[in-house]
Amino acid sequence: GKLMQTLPLDGGMLCLFTSLDKVENLISQYISSQEESPLNPPLTREGDNKQEESTLNLPLTRGEVKRQQKLVENSSNNLGEYNNQVEISVINGDNNIVISGYNHILEKIIIEAEKQNIKSRKLTVSHGFHSFLMQPILTQFKKIAETINYKLPQLPLISNVTGEVINEEIASADYWVNHVMKPVK
Repeated sequence: GKLMQTLPLDGGMLCLFTSLDKVENLISQYISSQEESPLNPPLTREGDNKQEESTLNLPLTRGEVKRQQKLVENSSNNLGEYNNQVEISVINGDNNIVISGYNHILEKIIIEAEKQNIKSRKLTVSHGFHSFLMQPILTQFKKIAETINYKLPQLPLISNVTGEVINEEIASADYWVNHVMKPVK
């Protein structure tokens, strides 16, 4: 916690109550609306990943958790980090997606979401967790994580990074360093 508090306070998190596909489109629209200038370089993303949209807003079944995992993997692979401005950080369900990024960018995305009748809620957090904004602490975080004597789980444990049962991988500093940066579900 102390280490994370050394980070700048310019990051935050925003929950968007819509599908992953719509969140990706919303972010893409914001990025494409930016004017190209030396002070505001264009934000781009690689690839275009269209996902099947679910119209149900029900608790996730085990199969849905796996489907959401694939969506995160696909979005992480194809969307990049939007030039380190904003990125998907949490998938809570089909219509509950959290993004992390710089607060001034999140405010602009809130405005665009309102225009599209997408409900949103700025989360009360100190930083943009599970995102590129954690990068400055990773070296120190890893040094600390390497001092911990990890034990294997005694019961089946589901990783909130992969959505799969995890064993030896969780008992390592590398897993927890990765956890700081990767989207969770």
